Amino acid sequence: MLTGHQGRIRAGSVEKDVGLVEEDDPDLNARIDEAYLTKYGRYPQYVAPMVTPKVRAATIKLEPR
Repeated sequence: MLTGHQGRIRAGSVEKDVGLVEEDDPDLNARIDEAYLTKYGRYPQYVAPMVTPKVRAATIKLEPR
């Protein structure tokens, strides 16, 4: 559960305020897991703990503010 629904991100010289939204769409979460498995599947010791229901429940979406 989020306690504060806002944040700030920085990438290079760009800095932006963002809203944090809990993502609970099962189809989207499945696609995220599949992309993670595709990219990092050669490291099963790292991938397995990252595609569990508990980790999936912590997925958030960043929205520009």
